[in-house]
Amino acid sequence: MPEIIVVEVTNKCNLNCAHCMKNINGMEGGDVVDIDLYLLDKILKQAKAFRTRIVSMTGGEPTLHSEWEELIALLEKHDVDYTFTTNGINFDETHKVLVREASKRFKGVTFSIEGATAGTNDLIRGEGTFEQVTAAMRIAKSQGIPFGMQAVIGRHNMNEMSQLAALADEIGADELNYILMRPSPQNVEFLLSLLESDEVEEIAAQIKDAYKGRHVKIGMTTGYKSPDPFFVCRPLSMSMIDIDYNGLLRFCVDLTNYRGAIAPDTDIIANLNMKPLSAALKEFSNRVNRFRHNKLDWVSEGVFASTDSNPCLYCLRHFNKNDCMAM
Repeated sequence: MPEIIVVEVTNKCNLNCAHCMKNINGMEGGDVVDIDLYLLDKILKQAKAFRTRIVSMTGGEPTLHSEWEELIALLEKHDVDYTFTTNGINFDETHKVLVREASKRFKGVTFSIEGATAGTNDLIRGEGTFEQVTAAMRIAKSQGIPFGMQAVIGRHNMNEMSQLAALADEIGADELNYILMRPSPQNVEFLLSLLESDEVEEIAAQIKDAYKGRHVKIGMTTGYKSPDPFFVCRPLSMSMIDIDYNGLLRFCVDLTNYRGAIAPDTDIIANLNMKPLSAALKEFSNRVNRFRHNKLDWVSEGVFASTDSNPCLYCLRHFNKNDCMAM
């Protein structure tokens, strides 16, 4: 049952990163939306029965939620651990709520960064963003706010993975996680080939070994190649669920509101505005079983492609978000 609830608290964002998978700011239709706090309050009350341990806020840019201070107060009221991911652009203002309101239940913030230099980072995230995000991390360090870093790795920055680790170590981050770039219509020039993805995994493993014993922990998130076609990630184990800004339970945060999706809504499980969490989780369990049966069919029928050894790429194909066979 869901140990972690990922909540996409808004689809608003103050950047338009070249590699972003998300349909932000309603750019592909739909409204610009913040999650309703009354609904989130109801969901968190229901989640107590399942012993949910942590709420992880994403977006969009979560700090742009129009009731940011009230959102933090709500999480504090529910006495649940919580974190969020940010681009750091407005952290000089939004961190003040954390300093004023957050208890020890707040477990930290993850800053997104795409290079160890301004030239590399700003190519993806926009001019001046490297200086802004590193300034935000220094604010976090000075205020005693726990923080980590995450970097989406593509052709533009795979040669800076070691320098990113050195930056994380120097600036005082608790962790650095590498993420393989997922395909979307606007990031083709940065997308790694399968062989390059294998190389990234090897580099990440070497850096992880080199940093053993240091404060910063180096890791790589799910999405790398697995020798087991029936690899079980957190959504498939139902230990992590994703709720979007409309209150929809989705199959996985990496599928939600996917930019340029061939089929936008195939990952929707249930509408939590209308259905209690317990009933939605039953439907999720049924969908997971159907997903596994479908994969079994693909393997037995010989249509399991080379790209499908990467679990995230398999899901993009399964849910008809992106034709990863083109990689």
